Amino acid sequence: MFLSRFGASFLHYLAVTVPALFVGFILSGVIHEFVPDEWIEKHLGGRGMKGVFWSTLAGTFAPVCCWGALPIAVSFRRKGASLGPILAVLIVTPATSVNALIVTAGLLGIKFAAFLFFTVILMGLAAGFIGNRIPVRRSGKISAPAECICGEKKCSHCAAKAQRGFLSRMKSILKYAFIDMPKDIGKEILLGLGLAAAV
Repeated sequence: MFLSRFGASFLHYLAVTVPALFVGFILSGVIHEFVPDEWIEKHLGGRGMKGVFWSTLAGTFAPVCCWGALPIAVSFRRKGASLGPILAVLIVTPATSVNALIVTAGLLGIKFAAFLFFTVILMGLAAGFIGNRIPVRRSGKISAPAECICGEKKCSHCAAKAQRGFLSRMKSILKYAFIDMPKDIGKEILLGLGLAAAV
């Protein structure tokens, strides 16, 4: 009895999250391929509030839910974003998405939806501020060794990456989105779905 109910719940949650994960994985591939590491380090790195502010703003307008925000946050973290901006975007994105606000307004009224919207933004900023104060040991970027840091000097790998054709870049996006990223966070996603189904 439990196993059949668990299986049905697991499949239900999987079906609900797959579209959001698909969008999140695609966006993570686009970030990986097109957003330079030095830009992420400049705007989302460090312990200042600038990165927290920008990630909160980006999370407010991101068209994804919490499941879709996860691969995006992982990609930003790999490229050098600090813990504060990552926490901010993970908190803000789910509750400020258009669909979440529409559902909240429909169930609890427009005033409560507006209250939730601004409260979650403040929570994201606060979590980002706290996250930047937590000492996190960083041994450089988490990206694969084949990637280089294109900041101070352009290396030959970075120049070659910038000159690749459209099809090559699309292949890179799809490989990162649907092979590399699921390898990295697929187990955790399945564990989360399993826990949700069990509850």
